[in-house]
Amino acid sequence: MTRMKRCLLFLLCLIQVFLLTSCAQETSKVPGEVSMPEITSPYAAPEDMSGMEKEEQLSFYLPSSLPTQNTSRLLASHSTVSFPYGEDPSQRVIQTLFSLPADENHLRLGEGRLHLMSRSPVEVSGTVCTVNLESGALNLDSRELYTSALSIASTLGAYNGVRTVNLLIQDRAIGMDLAENLPMGSVSPVSGMDAGMLYDQLMAQATPLGADPARTMLSGTATLYFPLNGQEGLVPEVQTLTFYGQSPQQLAMGLLDALSMGARSLPDAASMPDLTDLLSDSIEVTELAGGGRLITLRFLSELENRFGLAGLDPASAVGAIVMTLTSYIPSVGAVRIFSGSTLMTSVRSEEMGVLTFQDGLQRRRQWAPLVRQSATIYLARDGRLCEATRYVSATEVTDLPRLTSLLSKGPTVLEASEGIERTLPAGLDETDILGMSISGDTLLVNLSPRFGWSIQQSSDREMLLCYSLVLTYCEAHHLHRIRFFVDGQMQEDLGGEINWGGEFIVNHSLLDQNRG
Repeated sequence: MTRMKRCLLFLLCLIQVFLLTSCAQETSKVPGEVSMPEITSPYAAPEDMSGMEKEEQLSFYLPSSLPTQNTSRLLASHSTVSFPYGEDPSQRVIQTLFSLPADENHLRLGEGRLHLMSRSPVEVSGTVCTVNLESGALNLDSRELYTSALSIASTLGAYNGVRTVNLLIQDRAIGMDLAENLPMGSVSPVSGMDAGMLYDQLMAQATPLGADPARTMLSGTATLYFPLNGQEGLVPEVQTLTFYGQSPQQLAMGLLDALSMGARSLPDAASMPDLTDLLSDSIEVTELAGGGRLITLRFLSELENRFGLAGLDPASAVGAIVMTLTSYIPSVGAVRIFSGSTLMTSVRSEEMGVLTFQDGLQRRRQWAPLVRQSATIYLARDGRLCEATRYVSATEVTDLPRLTSLLSKGPTVLEASEGIERTLPAGLDETDILGMSISGDTLLVNLSPRFGWSIQQSSDREMLLCYSLVLTYCEAHHLHRIRFFVDGQMQEDLGGEINWGGEFIVNHSLLDQNRG
């Protein structure tokens, strides 16, 4: 290279350096410009729970009004339902079903006479729903009531997977015949079948006119309530039972025998002692002063001791008996229980305090608050996530602040012995959720500063902590993604392991598939 070329090359390099330096100096004068753009969110941080209300279009099954079809055949009608946060969604669905007007294709269900009771109107546990109606439903005949039960079951079955509905009127099970011996029992959704045909099949088991109901066998579907193992509470299971007669005494004896045999598919249900063996006298059925039937059970004095030997919570064991009998035997308004010569007039409940029964009359509504629904939270084991079941009231299943508190409490003693560990630090509770809202299929969660600090202190398990929240929260509301805020702000770096400023999608790759 000649000397002249080397000089020209050197001058060009100087000019390039000068130009780059000038650009950098000019750029640095632009106020607020940074080398990397800040991560922004298209959503505002929720400040309360008001944004958790959602709308869904649902299918409602109503009797057909088409002249070419039997009016007992159910046809789908579609309507949009708004679900306020904190309310039982099944109750809102049923209220909407009752309010739908007749149109060119559908009849109005129950001719507008169906109204939910103001007290404990809907009880959901697992796939079982019990619906309690006001007395106006008594103006409907047995076919209309049965069709109404099928309509509720079919509607809820399409919405949330309910497989069984029990229909009560003012806390009492419904009798299908005039003598109120034939129970309606537990009703399942109709799948392409004529509701009238199912009604006729049930009524074919009714005691013939002039015959003795005690000599008329019955195959019926009943909901049995079992105590939870290791905690207070009740869980239902539907079983098909055979009764040797349809008298209330025979129905009660068959139900007590089924309770004694135990649950068939509930892993967390406790075993009851042999209740029929503990009876000291025949079952009595009398009339209540205000109408309805009273069942009196006389057990041996060792009843409560046998509950203790079986490891049962006494309140749950007694509640299981009352709830089972009143949910199936027609017109039973109360149950009296004797232990030896002592009439049971009170029972201590851990949750509800001392329950007192005037004149020993135990009614269904007193025990209904003990019915539990299972909720799933995600804890850790061997560096992966695993499912853990908690039993709560129906409204708490989707109460995300409540589920946060359960996560913070960590594993039970039994779970800890199996190697299950907490994912959230202890001490967090409902107050550490400042707000939540739903936007499309995205859940927005605003965590407290204390929650953010707790994440910082859990940097070695940050991934498990994060996805235990993602899975627990999103699956409770059937959502697919989630965004987190801390004290109203997006935070990229909390524990150092993951970026909290982005969007998290439900991902089961951290789940222990073999031991969930």
